[in-house]
Amino acid sequence: MSKTKPVRIHDRLVWVWDNSHDVVLASLVEVAGPDADDQVLHDWRVWASIADLGFRYPTGDWPDADQLVALLELARDRIEEHGAVEAADLTSWSVLEGKLVSGGFLRQPLPAAAVIEVVDAFQDLALGTYDPDPPGGAWLLGAPGGRTTVGMRPNPSN
Repeated sequence: MSKTKPVRIHDRLVWVWDNSHDVVLASLVEVAGPDADDQVLHDWRVWASIADLGFRYPTGDWPDADQLVALLELARDRIEEHGAVEAADLTSWSVLEGKLVSGGFLRQPLPAAAVIEVVDAFQDLALGTYDPDPPGGAWLLGAPGGRTTVGMRPNPSN
């Protein structure tokens, strides 16, 4: 199992520490409300629970960018209120029947700041205001030590 998940928002690719990603997606599921699109909500549940599957946006007509940003703000509030994520938080948390968030596995305690970094980046990516990609690489978000970069291999088809 990888430590990261690829995330595509509009035409941008970032890599996200898997536990941070999964906590953000599970939080989105929990704040989505009754008007949420069933298919999008199902995708978010799967992406929060299954290794190596990452968030993609847009995937349907819902939510629009402003709705996504508002949902992320609600998720951010929950994450801030909860604080650091500990292993016990994941061993009983499920948003997909028969599966735990992040498989119930946490490599190390996760500071709330790492998860909030992902929320903030998703908001900025949805609005098209996130920092440009680093030269020859991509952003790695949500790691306990904060944002860093990963090198990307050149695509031979380009």
